This record gives sequence, structure tokens and C-alpha cells, in this order.
Amino acid sequence: RVDIKAQVIEPGGADWQALDRAAGSVQALDEIRERHRRGEAVVLQMAGKAQGLAVIWCEIRQDGGRELVAGLGAGQGARAFIRWLIDFARANRATTIRTHCQRAGLIRLYQWAGFRIVGADDSNFTILRWADGRQQ
Repeated sequence: RVDIKAQVIEPGGADWQALDRAAGSVQALDEIRERHRRGEAVVLQMAGKAQGLAVIWCEIRQDGGRELVAGLGAGQGARAFIRWLIDFARANRATTIRTHCQRAGLIRLYQWAGFRIVGADDSNFTILRWADGRQQ
């Protein structure tokens, strides 16, 4: 188990500002903020071996399975956060996790944890997916 505590928060301006860099564009941040406003995403305050903020939500795949989406993150302790994210997905019956990433070092950390590169999005972020502990 990973020594991380996560608490859902109601983000303020400073929180969104901290997440701004990870979004890559004003449009991407606006889309995620709107998703949060509609109650379709949560902002987590992370403490412990990972510290910072993360925005996550769940989507239902075409096959009916749950996919946890790690939409944005800012802070320290990415390696510990990724392990926590996998545990969180399993605890919430999500069989896949998807994230969009632009930092090469972070992409390598996700790959080390069993995520596979599956493409790129419209903003040229690398899309990575973890599938129930197996690469797909």
C-alpha cells in the first residue's frame, strides 16, 4: 500500500492556477473546469508520499467497463501517485486507467508502472492506458 491521503476539495483560483501548467492549453483547462463544475470530475488534494493536486473522473467504455481518467496533476511524488492511482482504480472497479501526458520523464514513470502508450490527443499529448495490471 502507498502512504498517500487524498481528500476531495472545492478548488479555488490558486488551485486552478497550480493545475494550469499541466493542462497544456487554456482550452484544455477550461474543458476540465467545466467538467468539474458539472459534477463530473473531482479535484483531490494529495498528502503524504505524493503531494499536490489531481483531477480525476470515471468514464464508461463502449464495452461497459469503467475507465478512471487522471485528467490533470500538479505536485511532487508522481511515482507514489501512480501506484495510489492503480490501487484506487482497483478499489473502485475501474479496469482501465487513462492519462494524457507531455513530460517524457512522467511518461517513463507511467510505463514503468505498466501503462502503455496508445496514441496522441489533439493537443499532441501522449495517451497512456493501464489495463487491470496488464498492458493492452
